[in-house]
Amino acid sequence: MLTRGVRDWAGLPPRSFDAEPLARDLVAMVDGFAVTGVRAP
Repeated sequence: MLTRGVRDWAGLPPRSFDAEPLARDLVAMVDGFAVTGVRAP
């Protein structure tokens, strides 16, 4: 839901990207902030 809100706020067209995979990627990125080294998927 937040990913779609940011897309709308940024003025991107609704079909410019699929929100679900992007949301998963963003969560994985934020979850990795406190990890040192390479994270396994």
